[in-house]
Amino acid sequence: MSEDERAKSYATVLPDQTEETLLRFVAANELQQSEVIAWLDNTDLDVADDGVMRLLPTLYPKIRLMGLAHPETERIRGIYRHTLYRNRLIMHRGAQISATLRQQGIPSLLLKGAALLASPGIDLGTRPMADFDLLLSEETDLDTVERILCKSDLPGLDVRARSQGFLCLSDKNGLEYDLQYAPTPTRGTAGTIKIFWEKSHEVVYRNERFPVLCPEHFVFHTIVHGMKRNVVSPVRWIADLLQFNDVCSDLDWKIVAQTAVSFRLQDPTIAALEYLFRSGFLGPEVLPAVQTMHNSTEYAFDRRLIRNVKLPPETETRTQRLRRLFDEFSRQSVFEERRRTPIQFLQFLRKRTHGRPVLSGLKRFALDERD
Repeated sequence: MSEDERAKSYATVLPDQTEETLLRFVAANELQQSEVIAWLDNTDLDVADDGVMRLLPTLYPKIRLMGLAHPETERIRGIYRHTLYRNRLIMHRGAQISATLRQQGIPSLLLKGAALLASPGIDLGTRPMADFDLLLSEETDLDTVERILCKSDLPGLDVRARSQGFLCLSDKNGLEYDLQYAPTPTRGTAGTIKIFWEKSHEVVYRNERFPVLCPEHFVFHTIVHGMKRNVVSPVRWIADLLQFNDVCSDLDWKIVAQTAVSFRLQDPTIAALEYLFRSGFLGPEVLPAVQTMHNSTEYAFDRRLIRNVKLPPETETRTQRLRRLFDEFSRQSVFEERRRTPIQFLQFLRKRTHGRPVLSGLKRFALDERD
């Protein structure tokens, strides 16, 4: 897939013009008051989308330092302070959950916003958190975790959602805490998830040590979660990566590429790095990583893995559609940890073509499908 095709297929998860302008303010070392004032004058925050609103707290410290005088300054300050107070609470309670599990011999890794905010040099008010994410080892028994946490002294934890490999808890303030086995949309090859544990680092938060993803794995994890459709605007991942890159500038992008190949997530990772380079957010240091992923002989999961993002049908040939059908079956087998057999493929095909006979269903899929 060419760079233009990749950009087109991911267009719905990349920033629009308003969001990109705001991201440039976030990334800039020095802001020009006239540019910020012009952006605020031309942006109605009353109707701004979630992507813009989740970036404003990151902008506020720079606005404060430059002494910007604008009618919207107080609103942005309020958003920042609300984020700060909420994050202090969820980080405090999330750290208690991690510490409680550790005391019971259950290790966990901080993910996403929790890992970023626990990093040195990150302002707690600059990154809104929807929930507190923890990665558990695959050997962990979720029933035991649930029993430990619900019977602990932690304030009012209740089970909000539960599935295989995932446990979501909420407290009396409506804050959520997600505990999961798999940190990525795919599990990759056998044993791949263990690399997160083998290369994990530690951060000191409130005088306690907490395991987190190593910098390269944090960047990879941030990208693959940002490049999928979500109820929360995905644009926030770019600000996360730029903030993290400011405090950890010696990233080994080769490791990011190798991790993407291991999890068969080259497509979203390439699309993200190409966009960041093309937009000037990152420099040419990412290009060798992009080339490594392009040259990989491992099969990359296509963008239909990323929910609600589909390549326009007119760009696909019949052969590509049939290949996509088999790839979809292969992914399902990987997720369900089942062997791929001809009988299972026929059953999958009948379901995918709404019960049509195999040959006519296959022909219709190849010739006519527009999904």
